[in-house]
Amino acid sequence: MVDHRRGNTSTLIPPSMKRPLFYLLASILLLASACQDETAQEISRRSPSGEIVSPEPNNANIEGIWVLTRISNSPLILLLDEQSFEIKRSLQVPAALSSPEALAYDGTSLWVGGSDYDASLYELDPEDGSIVTEHANISTSGLTYANEHVYYSANGQLYQLGESNPLMPLELSSTSYELGDIAIATDKVYYVSRETGRVHMKNLQTGSYLGEFNTYVYDAANLSASAGQVQIMMPGGLYCTFNDYSGEILSAQPTGLPDVVTGFMPTSLVQ
Repeated sequence: MVDHRRGNTSTLIPPSMKRPLFYLLASILLLASACQDETAQEISRRSPSGEIVSPEPNNANIEGIWVLTRISNSPLILLLDEQSFEIKRSLQVPAALSSPEALAYDGTSLWVGGSDYDASLYELDPEDGSIVTEHANISTSGLTYANEHVYYSANGQLYQLGESNPLMPLELSSTSYELGDIAIATDKVYYVSRETGRVHMKNLQTGSYLGEFNTYVYDAANLSASAGQVQIMMPGGLYCTFNDYSGEILSAQPTGLPDVVTGFMPTSLVQ
């Protein structure tokens, strides 16, 4: 007698064993898939030479020019491409900051301040604009980062964040309104005077006055500096680079930004 059921192998497996075999097969497939994913992740963490490298931090791709501006009367913080000036990122300013005037970047966090009498100075996450810290009762129109410190201007004085006493007087007139943005490069402090329409310089260590730029910068309210150069976003969105001593214009590039730019800082200038 021939058993014709041998051609159907499933009938040779007792019903009581079918369910355990099914779960065993499924477990093997899941394990294989997990191993494949882990291998892919391991490869992605290797350099071209085969060495395993650490994953890049979230802000590793933050390169360009941070700009504090107004578009349709809405204050925004923008990250621009340093070559094309295309917008790479757009962040909201803290809602409580009704008159944002100053911006700085320290390589990890953004810092934004305003000129209202009861304004706060905010530290922001550059990824999403969320508030990291808030420093109350700091009204400022000038903000910069240099020498591993955040500096700001208030009442015509230069302050280092965390210090209650001013470092030096900056103001050239009787009202702090006349003082625009500030910038620091090594041992020089640069600041815009709305009264004279020029950039002025002082020694950061001694406070001695070093002179002013020959170039008239109108009422430009923003300023950045590096060794040998000073950058200003002029009215009309013109990005200008000046010689840090004579004030001679070295370059001028249109950015397409609106007129109202109250603060900016290229990431390449972080010291």
